[in-house]
Amino acid sequence: MTALERILREEPSLKCFDGGYSRLGPMNRNRLELRQLARWLFSQSLGPDGPHGAVDRLSEVVSRNEEKAFLIRAINGLQPTEKVELTRDVVLLPFSDLPPSFPKDVFLGIPGAFSSGYPHARATAALVVPYTVSPVLVDNESVTWDVDSLREKFRRREETLEDVRRALTLIGPSAPCSMGFWHQYADWRCPIYQGVGMGQDAAGMYHAAKPLAPFSSEDAKDVVNKYLSLTKSVSDALTVPIDRLNECIRRQNNVDRAIDLGIALEALILSDGDRDQNLHYRLALRGAWFFGKSLEEREEALFELRQIYDLRSIAVHSGHLPSKWPKRSSQRPTDEWLAKGATLCANLIRKIVDSGCLPDWDGLVLGSSGHD
Repeated sequence: MTALERILREEPSLKCFDGGYSRLGPMNRNRLELRQLARWLFSQSLGPDGPHGAVDRLSEVVSRNEEKAFLIRAINGLQPTEKVELTRDVVLLPFSDLPPSFPKDVFLGIPGAFSSGYPHARATAALVVPYTVSPVLVDNESVTWDVDSLREKFRRREETLEDVRRALTLIGPSAPCSMGFWHQYADWRCPIYQGVGMGQDAAGMYHAAKPLAPFSSEDAKDVVNKYLSLTKSVSDALTVPIDRLNECIRRQNNVDRAIDLGIALEALILSDGDRDQNLHYRLALRGAWFFGKSLEEREEALFELRQIYDLRSIAVHSGHLPSKWPKRSSQRPTDEWLAKGATLCANLIRKIVDSGCLPDWDGLVLGSSGHD
């Protein structure tokens, strides 16, 4: 490699590869070395494009000095079968469709890629934000960037991905969970060293994955775009209900599921701050009026919400739940009640997302349209 390195060092346009830096993500600067470039050229020359293809690719990178890149968030709990353009800026992919990378191997659980020794869940999907890095190559350490501006830009992108993941909970409902994130260049054969930090979410990495929910691409696009268009006050009011619903679906223990579901319903339906001793009745009555269009639908929702909230109370005060509920008529396995409750909670949240505003709960039970 020494002879090739000498030749590369004599080329002025490759000065940045001799101690310069490449950029990727908001803060990452990766030092470049001619040794790395020489190895890349040698390996690429053995590929289908041969030496001329490798040189052409290198010339393109240097002359353009910008690269397409991805901010990627690994997700489990969803199973898309094709690429879905959720918004103008966010794409949902089957995880296996991502270009090769070390983080991809980690989140797929490929042996040797992860060194902790603990088994973990496998990523099934990826939320991806494409962006452009320019300039991608700098030839000395003195070049500075507006760090605060870059941090703010990527903070907004990461918040958008979190909001998208949260909105996708309403599909099924399901429990999409973030496993971690990383940045990489779109072209994995790029001659620029791609060393970059990788963040992991312990809750997503080590939480047992639930069965994957049926997935509708059109439904996903609809709910994500409506959720992202909500005012801050409405989206803030839905954060705890959605997050607790997601936790409920992921839980393995029925006691934990009942408690999380109860918190989700309380935060959703009793969010106006008027908290008295009739929470049980007010929660069921409000939910029934909001959900049901006919008397029969409201009666059914009232009954179901009361049973679900009873299970929450028993779980909190006794630490265990019966295998079937209620004790008298209409008995069902407790698992079924909790699954029904999760679906009902998701439908209530979805109705708010579709309308774009929070209900006027008191006006609703007095016969108004139910919206502020």
